[in-house]
Amino acid sequence: MKRLASIVLLVCSHCLYSQSTAIINGEITGLADGTMVFLDGETVDARDSAVTKNGAFHFTRKITKGEVYNLWLGRSYGPGTLLVLYVDKGVINISARDGVWVDMHVGGSQYAEDYSDYLNTLKANDILRRNYDIQRLTEEAERKQDKAAGQSLYRQFLVNDSLKQVIEMCWVAEHLASPISCSILFSRRFELRPGQLDSAFHQLTEEAKNNGPGRRLGIQVVAVKNTHIGDFAPLFTQADTAGHPVALKDFRGRYVLLDFWASWCAPCRAENPTIIAAYNKYKSKGFTVLSVSLDENKESWLSAVYKDGLPWTQVSDLQSWDNAVGMQYNVHRVPANFLIDKEGKIIATDLRGDDLGKKLQEVLP
Repeated sequence: MKRLASIVLLVCSHCLYSQSTAIINGEITGLADGTMVFLDGETVDARDSAVTKNGAFHFTRKITKGEVYNLWLGRSYGPGTLLVLYVDKGVINISARDGVWVDMHVGGSQYAEDYSDYLNTLKANDILRRNYDIQRLTEEAERKQDKAAGQSLYRQFLVNDSLKQVIEMCWVAEHLASPISCSILFSRRFELRPGQLDSAFHQLTEEAKNNGPGRRLGIQVVAVKNTHIGDFAPLFTQADTAGHPVALKDFRGRYVLLDFWASWCAPCRAENPTIIAAYNKYKSKGFTVLSVSLDENKESWLSAVYKDGLPWTQVSDLQSWDNAVGMQYNVHRVPANFLIDKEGKIIATDLRGDDLGKKLQEVLP
């Protein structure tokens, strides 16, 4: 009886383990022993690494919902070394050759089979091989400082990528119940027209969207609709440098430049003197700045605030590109800003250089 109970417990433990675990098995011929393989979360904060032996590597991760990961070979990106991979509970087996991801075979769980079907569709149109060749030749042109060849290859890349996008969107339309479709839309989220993204996303089944990319796309679809000029700026509360909550609604009655930046962003740092000058000139007329940092290191954030002499309110949740306010406003590059009037409406976006001063002179003469 005890033996039976032990067997039942072992079986149940295995079931619970498999229900909450993602297993990635990889085997790549032509890869030197000791090559580092890195796993970096795209839709979740996760980092891991493995070392290859006989071309093989293995990752095991606890997981609650499917997420998008970047998987790359070696310590720096190169042609064919980066793979954007949807990972969910269960097993995914990846095999490739020649030390790159170009000619891959994927199998395992159902979502892995879907991913394999997607890859085979791209292979049938020679998309992956052509893209690899363009990247390889581009690196060669850069080494030779051949600008003409580089420009020609870039045009070829755009043509190939446009074809890839058409094929991807056709695949999505034929696989509305697959989480891979949601992952594809996530990878194209900044390239598709807002209406196109909205339509494609809402055609997916709830099961296909019940994952990390689905959650983020849902936020973005709403953000795109609510952050046009003339819309009321979405309200939020986030902690300042001392950890105190700051609410956007508390700035009602003033013109506010909602500024998105980061300490590591050189163009942001270069723009700060312009914003300081505008702040000093118009603060007595009802203008202020509220900055949202996309940093993840508090020390770096505070150091940049001090070095650049930024006198206005600063907030951040230290989640980098996953900053809740950044996602709420669909910020996918920095610097970015929104000028909000006294009633809380967005009246301008991405004001840089002289444009900021001109707009403030218009509304605050």
